[in-house]
Amino acid sequence: MSMQHCPSAEELEAFVDATRSDSRLQAHVAECPRCSEALRTIRADRELVLELRGSEANGANSRTRNRLMTICRHAAVSALKDSTKRDPDG
Repeated sequence: MSMQHCPSAEELEAFVDATRSDSRLQAHVAECPRCSEALRTIRADRELVLELRGSEANGANSRTRNRLMTICRHAAVSALKDSTKRDPDG
């Protein structure tokens, strides 16, 4: 993969999930503010999902928890797609 362009949302998610290890991708993310922010968003969303899964002890029922997780996932995917769109002029 050429690092002249930002990686796809799927590539960034795989990187966060540690299912992909790529030194070029890691170097790109270290230098690219857009991808760096996208990774922070993915990680924060994953942490929120983990917190929501553990929220049962705090009284949240499973239906509410599942709805919140779905909302978070959709928001994360939308934000990630927006942040990794390639500029047609660039």
